[in-house]
Amino acid sequence: MFFYNAYGLRIQSDLPLPQLLVSDYNLDKGSAILGDVFIHLQLDYSLHTDPPGKENAYWKISRESAALIIRGLGTFHIRQGREITIQPSEYFDEQMIQAVIINAVMAIVLFQRKTLVFHASCVKINDAAIAFLGTSGAGKSLIAGALVARGHYLITEDVAPVDLLGVQPSIYPGYPMIKMKPQDSAILGLSDQCNKLLHAKEERCQCFVRDSFTALQCPLRYIFVLAINERRKIQRLTSKESFMELISHSPPAIWNLLPDQLHFSNIGKLIEKVPVFRVTREKCLEALPEHAHMIEEYFCKNVEKIES
Repeated sequence: MFFYNAYGLRIQSDLPLPQLLVSDYNLDKGSAILGDVFIHLQLDYSLHTDPPGKENAYWKISRESAALIIRGLGTFHIRQGREITIQPSEYFDEQMIQAVIINAVMAIVLFQRKTLVFHASCVKINDAAIAFLGTSGAGKSLIAGALVARGHYLITEDVAPVDLLGVQPSIYPGYPMIKMKPQDSAILGLSDQCNKLLHAKEERCQCFVRDSFTALQCPLRYIFVLAINERRKIQRLTSKESFMELISHSPPAIWNLLPDQLHFSNIGKLIEKVPVFRVTREKCLEALPEHAHMIEEYFCKNVEKIES
C-alpha cells in the first residue's frame, strides 16, 4: 500500500504514484483538507472492455459517479470523490495508468467533491499564486517552467483546485513535476531535472522540480489566459469575458458537459476577487524566458494596485 498527499487530499493507493509527495498515512491523520481518497486495483482483465466503435476514450461523469474508459489501457470508476477502482486491460502500461490517475481522475475526484478546479498550471511569485489557463499548445507548462527557472515555485501542473472558503481564493498544491519536451527544458535550463518520458505514447518528459515546489496553499492573485499571437500583450478582461474564459477552461465544460448552478456560482465568486487577463505571445520557444520576465514584471508592478 502507498500513501500520498496532493490537491489537499490524502491518497491511499494499491499502486505506486511516484510523481506525488509521499505521506505517512498514520502520522498525517487529520492533515487532509478536502478528505481521503482510496485507489483500488482489480487485476481481473475480463472486467475491462474497450470503448465502442473507434473511439480511444469514453467517459460518463456526474457529481456522484463517473466511468472513464481508455482503449488498451483500462477502466476507471470514480465514486463520491473518494473511491477509485481501476480495471486495467491485460497489457496495460503502468506509467500511463499513473498519468491518468494524477490528472484526469483527480480532476474528476475534485469535481465530485464540489471543488472548483481548472486545467491550469500555477506558480508562486512573492507568496502569491498566479494561474495559467489556455488551450492545448498555448504554453501553460512552458511559462510555468520558465518562471520556475527564474527562481519561482511551482504549485500545481494541469489540475488546479481552488479553495473559495477563505477571504482570498487560494490554490491547493499538486506535485513537483512539469511536463515538457527535452528541447524545451534545454531552452529553459532545466535539462538536469528532465527524467524519462511520461509514458510510451508521449513525447514529453517528466521534469521534476522538487527544490522549486511549494506544498502549501497559496492565495490566488492573478489568472492569465494564454494565447499565441504575433505580438506580446497583456490585457485585463471584463467580468463577462472572464466568466466565459473560466467556464471554458474548467470541468465540466472541458468534458463536454453542461455546467450546473454550483459551478456557475463558484466561477462568479472567483472573478469577484481575482482579476483575469489575456496574455498573447509569439510561438518562438527561444523567447520563453522573455515572456516569463514580462509576466513576472507585470505581476510585481500591478498586484498591489489590483488588490487595493
